[in-house]
Amino acid sequence: MVSDQNYSWFVAKIIDTINYNQPVIITTTAATTIPDFCKVFPNPFSGVITVNLKNKTAETKICVYDVLGKCVFDKVSKNDKEKIDLSGKPKGIYILEVESDGKNVMKKIVLQ
Repeated sequence: MVSDQNYSWFVAKIIDTINYNQPVIITTTAATTIPDFCKVFPNPFSGVITVNLKNKTAETKICVYDVLGKCVFDKVSKNDKEKIDLSGKPKGIYILEVESDGKNVMKKIVLQ
């Protein structure tokens, strides 16, 4: 499942073992709106990115994943604004996951 500011979508690849291992791809888009309690800027960025949270009442878990799914940054924050420094990481696409007050959002971020 992948989500951005406004929509969630799900992509699955299923191997059909009956028909000679031919892949079957199923794609669906949910038209539900994701609550946008998290703003990320600038994006793309060159080393430091800011996560700004709205109406936060609890601790926030922040994790940044590389393209292989490895968590390269992990922090629990009590602040409404958090700066994330990825300047020592390779340039490329990362996924930022923010969990706060029972809400979870994942955003694509680009390190230039």
